[in-house]
Amino acid sequence: MSKPAMVALRQGDSTMKRRIAAGVLALGLAANALAQVYKWIDADGRVHYGPQPPPGMKARSLSLQRSHAANPDSNVEVPDSEIIYYPVYGKTPLELHMSMKRNGPFNDIVQDRVYAEIHWRITWKFDYVNEPGRCRLGKLILTVPTIITMPKWVDAEGAPAETQALWPTVLAKIRQHEDGHKAIGVEGANVLARRLKSLPAYATCQELNRVIQNEGERIVGEYHLANRAFDRADALKGSPFRDER
Repeated sequence: MSKPAMVALRQGDSTMKRRIAAGVLALGLAANALAQVYKWIDADGRVHYGPQPPPGMKARSLSLQRSHAANPDSNVEVPDSEIIYYPVYGKTPLELHMSMKRNGPFNDIVQDRVYAEIHWRITWKFDYVNEPGRCRLGKLILTVPTIITMPKWVDAEGAPAETQALWPTVLAKIRQHEDGHKAIGVEGANVLARRLKSLPAYATCQELNRVIQNEGERIVGEYHLANRAFDRADALKGSPFRDER
């Protein structure tokens, strides 16, 4: 948790919930690859994210890291993810797959059970430097806490050796996808930190605070779009038990 700033402390908190539909997610990607997501701005000034920009459109690729800790800027703190487990039962890949679909967290958006989910938030704390006739940003700390819900195989004992050998690969594929979403949250925090540090002084601290809150809402909203684009790029069809060799 960030240490409190010493002067004129203000806080912001934007929450994003990301869930994965069990009927969509297959995670058949190679273990060392994350799908690429691009950002571009159309002729009307609207921001878009997707797995492939339109032909001829100038686009920037998001920096998505495979590490659980992602790649935070100096003003961004990324605690280890809190992991919540739900029970999975079975002796065969099919039984485990069906148990995950029965017991996984419920997605109120798609109205279905899902294999796994991640909740990430961006919180920010800052202080003001209040000078005669102007107010500027002082100390700034952003934090990206995450909670990941994952399956836990509780009756693995006695299952065939080949099923037991497959399970770590299944978990790794699911976690890799969730970490991709975590990386999107961290990049959003990085972008927000750089934007806030570049703000000029304002006539009043109230005006500065309003700008900070508006920028936070805008950037977190953009990275909500990036989350959806990452699913389109990374989530395949089928089951995480499928062998993609």
